[in-house]
Amino acid sequence: LLGEQIVPITVDGVSATNPKAVPGAVIEYCIAVSNAATAGGTATGITVTDNISGITDVTYVASSAKVDGSYTGGATCTPGATNGSEAAGVVSGTLSDIAPGETRTLTFRVTID
Repeated sequence: LLGEQIVPITVDGVSATNPKAVPGAVIEYCIAVSNAATAGGTATGITVTDNISGITDVTYVASSAKVDGSYTGGATCTPGATNGSEAAGVVSGTLSDIAPGETRTLTFRVTID
């Protein structure tokens, strides 16, 4: 399995076309997990976690953790419809089975304090 984390700033309250990391800006994290197998070998029971408790000056956006979204490369990540969770600064979610060549995601948002 391969993983990648993409972190685009989605909104800053100032610029809709070129948002910056300013207080109040919302950052969306996308952790993409791919099954690099070429045949057989469906990945099952994959739980993804990200400990954000050590990141200073950000606050988790309640109920923003989503799993099973899509990732098509670059910063193009679409959140899934299934909820993940956050507890004590650890964001997590269990992904659906990942067939060879497929990718699933865990996405969540934080606000810059």
